[in-house]
Amino acid sequence: MKLLSAQLGIFSEESISRPDLLFSEVNEKLGGIVDDMPTILNLPPDLPADIPVVQAKSSDGRININVSRSRIDLIVHFIFESSASPIESLNSQKSVIQKFYKAVLNTIIAKRTGFILTMFEPNGNNVKPIFEKYFSEKFTSKFVEASMRVNRQNMRKSVVYNNIRSIESATITVGTENIPGVLFQFDINNVPEEGKKINEDTVSYVVAQGTAILSPESVKEMI
Repeated sequence: MKLLSAQLGIFSEESISRPDLLFSEVNEKLGGIVDDMPTILNLPPDLPADIPVVQAKSSDGRININVSRSRIDLIVHFIFESSASPIESLNSQKSVIQKFYKAVLNTIIAKRTGFILTMFEPNGNNVKPIFEKYFSEKFTSKFVEASMRVNRQNMRKSVVYNNIRSIESATITVGTENIPGVLFQFDINNVPEEGKKINEDTVSYVVAQGTAILSPESVKEMI
């Protein structure tokens, strides 16, 4: 199983008037790790708030920060060819993720957060294993694709969380090679409440829940 990416999004309670300044402040707290020239669009404030105003990445292409007027996202891409397990890959960027959300929460008032993990299990017959593991219907060669999506909610400290799991047959491109397999995506996020802001505890919880999904025992149950 390969961990392809981890994405942490934090949604602002109010419109972010200067996404460029927010990016600069957060990136400084990260030690300037996003060191490539950012793309900054001078968009009028009446456009949809989720359109990225700032798009920036590290020179090695592994870390992205996108900032719109409503949210800021950290996206970490992992090396497919690495022999590291999913949990080892995520732990290698744990300090970056923690520094990111602490810097953001010190700068804006946030109402929502979400942590998305995307994993991939190479398999030449990428439909059959989904049927055998997750469906009661018997697989036949006439099935050419398969997908499923479920959401289990839980409550913690009066906050409701979504735990969304999506699984689908897919083919990804690595370099010049097309690799068939099964794509897993996990999205842990809080359900926002009017007038209620989130704090570091909320963000650290969704990150911890995502980290637990990557334990060797959990990964083994997926495939």
